[in-house]
Amino acid sequence: MTSWKKQLALEAREFMSPLIATKFFIIYPGFIKKRDEIYSEINFLIHNTKKYLMRALTKYFNSLFEGKDLEFIEKPKQADGVQLGVFVFIKDNSNRPTSSYYAKTIGNMPKAEFDPELKRKIDLNELFVYQLFKIIGIGASEVHIISDGLRSGRVYLATKLIDNFFTASGNSVDQILGRAPSTACKKQIVIDGEMIKPLEILASLLCLEDLLLNKGNYGFIERQPTEEEKKEGKEESIQELRIVDFRVNVALGSSISKSKKEIPYLEKYFEKWNMMSSIDEARKLIEDDEAIENNMEALNMDYFNFYITQIKKTFLKFILKLKFMLDCFLAKKTKAE
Repeated sequence: MTSWKKQLALEAREFMSPLIATKFFIIYPGFIKKRDEIYSEINFLIHNTKKYLMRALTKYFNSLFEGKDLEFIEKPKQADGVQLGVFVFIKDNSNRPTSSYYAKTIGNMPKAEFDPELKRKIDLNELFVYQLFKIIGIGASEVHIISDGLRSGRVYLATKLIDNFFTASGNSVDQILGRAPSTACKKQIVIDGEMIKPLEILASLLCLEDLLLNKGNYGFIERQPTEEEKKEGKEESIQELRIVDFRVNVALGSSISKSKKEIPYLEKYFEKWNMMSSIDEARKLIEDDEAIENNMEALNMDYFNFYITQIKKTFLKFILKLKFMLDCFLAKKTKAE
């Protein structure tokens, strides 16, 4: 790397320090996205992030798909998301893609460069949410946590690309990469209140600050109705929610809507997701992951445990409230009889 570029990045980091110390970005959250873009560029220049990411991905996927050819395509700069990202295509002997993934850096590593009081390089909270979304069926079907093999505190995330997925802004992966036919148009995605509900529930419960703000963070797959669904009168194609990106901000605080009119939606989705069991399962996946275990010195388990505790407390309060409302209803019914 050219030395003057690295020196410029070091100076930029110094200029950022007063803004962090004075909690500027907490007071003016509208600048958070720009902050993350700057962080990403600074880390790229200082720590040569791309080199370590590509080396880790090559080793990991060569081992996972032995004998297969790999193709790496860097995420276009105009695409959504501030983290360095790479599309990984696994190809057979005929050069046909058989599997595809999206890999990226986690958080704004090394985070301790900017938030030294947290002393964390691995964002366990973000990894946890990816595992949770996989379990409840609204994320990628595969989540891979990849170590750089040097016990340096760096890990990377790779998720399997979702077939027939379009972002809420109407883009497919081929369109993002510029591979779509010239005649291809953006898919028209109609998002109604029912589709937004699960996003609002998850954003509040899991402290996801930008989930609803960026239509590149989520989208839908389209499928034909099952025979059972046809019996229920659903004849047209069905859109299913998928979430592919987000930012966890624990400072927002975990919460669940207190509105009575929202309770039917909350009950419906929490039951569908088997939420408490799914949280525990996702947590175990993180704690037992080999890449995490090999970088224990780079973890802040207290911070991670605090996040999980807050989520579970919020969810349990909702369950107790639900039980109280049911008890009151039954008591009134009994009294009326």
